[in-house]
Amino acid sequence: MLSGIQSNTVRQADLFAPPPDPAREALMQTWDRINRQYGRGTVKVATELMGTK
Repeated sequence: MLSGIQSNTVRQADLFAPPPDPAREALMQTWDRINRQYGRGTVKVATELMGTK
């Protein structure tokens, strides 16, 4: 069951979480743009490559 589906511009604040980091948000947007343009999985986190040959 799905509930609480919202636009990505609306976020529930967490009392104990640090505020969003604008640099990190920009990095993730760039990451997503590269993967959309060149194909899913073009950019990966280094730990994703562990265990692959």
